[in-house]
Amino acid sequence: MNESTEMILGATKSAAEQIALAAAMCLRASMLAVLVVLEPIVGFALYVLALLGLLVTLMLKFADARGHFPFWTMLGISLSFALAHLAYHGVIRLLTGRHRYN
Repeated sequence: MNESTEMILGATKSAAEQIALAAAMCLRASMLAVLVVLEPIVGFALYVLALLGLLVTLMLKFADARGHFPFWTMLGISLSFALAHLAYHGVIRLLTGRHRYN
């Protein structure tokens, strides 16, 4: 265990609290491992969807002769894929504990 983990475990009073905290830390570590392993796949998929959606949106906006195309809706959906990737990294950052600035 590292120094901060020992400090957290030592600060609690009862054995039940120590067991619950250790179980929570194990759960957090396993969730983090899954997210980190899947990050290249998820990141690639989200950015490909964002780029393809943006390209299709622009192509249909300028090539559509019918007149009615939900440009802003399609643009919002495409950009939301990029924002979803940022949220994915935010969850990873929360689980690693790097969100704390000491």
